[in-house]
Amino acid sequence: MFTQFCGHYLIHKNLLTKEQFDEIAKSESQTRVKLGLIAVSERFLTDSQASEINRLQATMDRRFGDLAIEKGYLTHEQVACLLDLQGNPYLSFIQTVIDKKYLTLTEIEKALTDYQKEFQMSDEDMTAIKSGDIDKTASAFIKIEEPYYADLFGLALRNIVRFITPRIYMDKVYQTNAYSFAHLSSQQMQDDHNVFLGIAGEGNALLSIACPFAQEEFATVDEDVYDAVCEFINVINGLFASELSKQKIEIDMLPPLFYSNQTMKSNKQFYILPVYITGVKVEIIISIDYDFEII
Repeated sequence: MFTQFCGHYLIHKNLLTKEQFDEIAKSESQTRVKLGLIAVSERFLTDSQASEINRLQATMDRRFGDLAIEKGYLTHEQVACLLDLQGNPYLSFIQTVIDKKYLTLTEIEKALTDYQKEFQMSDEDMTAIKSGDIDKTASAFIKIEEPYYADLFGLALRNIVRFITPRIYMDKVYQTNAYSFAHLSSQQMQDDHNVFLGIAGEGNALLSIACPFAQEEFATVDEDVYDAVCEFINVINGLFASELSKQKIEIDMLPPLFYSNQTMKSNKQFYILPVYITGVKVEIIISIDYDFEII
């Protein structure tokens, strides 16, 4: 994930070419593999145990390592060992860029300082981004005091990393009370709270979610693509509703809906998080306890 943030900024500043970035990302994808695969290759887990935990992640918002420990398949020490084998994303990126002689360490550090100033990031925010941890990174971009928003945005991002790709980066969340879109998949939840979660995109952007999630190759945005993204949203909302139920908060999930070439308007401002999935921009839209209409 750090490669996506830093790499695209360096391209924007003409410090890296798109081809150089692709080479760096390729090197990272070859070395940073999923924890389950490492655990099987190190003979910490069997194939069936790793598959079981992967299936659980579709119903429980938990990290692979935490579930493996809870099931008694791994110890804390073994999980720590596996995380070390995955490698530190910041150091991995720096080392790859220097080894390929694209930039010097001084040039990279200056670019990161410029990035921090340009986007008004604190030292804590930069540490979070360098960690490669999705929850820590999300906290640098999603600063919302109203309840549930940060939780639901974070849940959506974790599921993109789990089921779509870890090759994502994002812009800071913003507010609006009117949002026009080309394509939108969505779902509402109602009862103690009225929650709306949607994912929108221009052109064929929704394919970046639909194809990997459905494990099918779609050519253009059609009803099958809308359905695939809606099903992905349903997974996110199911996990969110489950967490709320533990807090004795009742919420019912309504059937997913999709729209094209319309505008969402609200009596108050709702939140939108731009997310780039392998370089393709989609936007996650969340409105909680506000009246809105799509026209």
